[in-house]
Amino acid sequence: MKNNNRMTKLFTTASAAAVLAGGSLVAGDYGKAVIDDKMPIEADPWTICNVFDHTTLYEGNGFVEKVKIIGRYQGQFHDVSDNLNASSRRWDHRRWRAGVQVDMANDLKFKSTFNLDTSPNFNGNRFVSSLEEMVIEWEPSDDFYVVVGKQKPAITREYATSSKKILTFERSQIVNEVVADKSWGVAVGFAAAGLNHEVGVFANTYDNDWRTTNFNGGAMLTYRTSAQITEATEIFFDYQYNDVDGMNTAVGNAAGSGSAYEHVLALGTESEFGAFGLVTDIIYAADKNGNGPDTHGFVVMPSYDITDKLQFVAKYAYMDRGGLQRPQSRVGGEANDFSDLHTFYAGLNYRICGDKLKLMAGYEYATGEDGNGADYNSDSWLVGVRTYW
Repeated sequence: MKNNNRMTKLFTTASAAAVLAGGSLVAGDYGKAVIDDKMPIEADPWTICNVFDHTTLYEGNGFVEKVKIIGRYQGQFHDVSDNLNASSRRWDHRRWRAGVQVDMANDLKFKSTFNLDTSPNFNGNRFVSSLEEMVIEWEPSDDFYVVVGKQKPAITREYATSSKKILTFERSQIVNEVVADKSWGVAVGFAAAGLNHEVGVFANTYDNDWRTTNFNGGAMLTYRTSAQITEATEIFFDYQYNDVDGMNTAVGNAAGSGSAYEHVLALGTESEFGAFGLVTDIIYAADKNGNGPDTHGFVVMPSYDITDKLQFVAKYAYMDRGGLQRPQSRVGGEANDFSDLHTFYAGLNYRICGDKLKLMAGYEYATGEDGNGADYNSDSWLVGVRTYW
């Protein structure tokens, strides 16, 4: 019995000494026991999506904190035909833009992008076609921002969504009918009374060459507000006023950038229920070209994420009257006056690298009446690629 106790004490003492000695060898400091259980870290395998992580040209700690190149390319093939025996089938360089973004101290940001010419011989023998956007942003908090420069008067849900992230090839007929081009001005956003607000003041004309600012026309005013009404749904109200008379009487080389309608109102929603999403818009526009006619319409666009990469999108849109818009305008012309126009869209988006690189395919059917009161219908098949950096 005594021998067993002695052996137990001896074994316990030896074990403790071995642990302490081993700890000293691993740690390198006497009296500290450290277990080195780190395993070699293996780098993630390279994919094409890594390309989008290398757009930064400069990073620093001074007034200029980061400089990076930005841009987008959106190309698509369309096959459009209608019952008026018009058709079009070709590849379009839908958008091709490049520019720079500079992040600065004191919550300042400068961003500018240019449209690159996609015609075979370039427009005016130059590769850079026109100025798309140029703004200085100041956002000192989540509840306040100021944006000065050429920017989008972003009314309606579809138009407020960047083409980088839009779910369909083209925005709805009614949206394209009533919105304005990117215009020069200032927008101020703030939070008050439990709502988000934005007030904008813009010039409604620009130079017809580079699309730089021009003050020969009138002014365009916008007001936007939104509220989170449920955990899944946000509601939006937009109003836009455009001095159409001032825009139409602009002289020299000015071109209109404002809406063709004097007043535009839109009530919309954005909802997300897990994999299911829903966007809606109800739109009314008054006094086209300053004295009528009016128009109205609405958009319902559900979507469903089948997988992390594959997304299904459907859309129904209605326009009371207005010019034929893309993609149907490729065979019918935007100048024609159409009425009672219904469009039905269904498509798939495959997000290879999220929205930064995705493939799209869709079909749109349109039906209504042309300017002569004749029945109109068209079929549009589209496939394409969209990327931005």
